[in-house]
Amino acid sequence: MKKLVLACVVLPGAALLSPLNVHATQIFYSQVDWENAVNAAVTLDQFNNAKSPANTITFDSGVTSTRSYPSDTNTVSSGKYYLGGVTGTHMITWAFPGAIDAFGFTVTSLNNHTSITGNFSGTGNSSIDPATLTGVAIYSGFIGVIGNASFSSIVIAGTNSIDTFSVDNLEFHRVAPPAVPDSGPLAALFASVLLGLAALRRRFGCA
Repeated sequence: MKKLVLACVVLPGAALLSPLNVHATQIFYSQVDWENAVNAAVTLDQFNNAKSPANTITFDSGVTSTRSYPSDTNTVSSGKYYLGGVTGTHMITWAFPGAIDAFGFTVTSLNNHTSITGNFSGTGNSSIDPATLTGVAIYSGFIGVIGNASFSSIVIAGTNSIDTFSVDNLEFHRVAPPAVPDSGPLAALFASVLLGLAALRRRFGCA
């Protein structure tokens, strides 16, 4: 299975297990298919530089990774990001350096019921569980997501069982900021109006 268009459970805020609604999100298990679907230049983080464990670390790509509990693993070593201690209350939040609409990475040993949550549709948080979706107890391989709207962060969380896994080759597609309107024509029009008013004042002898 390389691609799913999934009806993801939409969740209220941080209530990770309370379904409210469903929205379609594209999920890929093939890196090539995901990159072809994105069809644009992406930022690649290969985790080349080690990061010591800390509550918040910043990847080379500018992504910040924040753990919710000080004893959880949150580190970069030997070309991979290592995450450990994830449960229903112990979470990792990745904040991207700006708005994105797609991300993907290769994961090793992701337990079922460990989910990736984000506002992929622009209407509320939705949760993706790669292992359960592919029918395995532990998922290893590529996972890619293309949302219906831009978003800037994801949360990785589990259930009551502790999950420890690693991530390699994080990719994401940044959304271009909205274009700033060209003020040239408007400024020229405003200047013409001022000149016209000045001419009228002189014509009627106004001071």
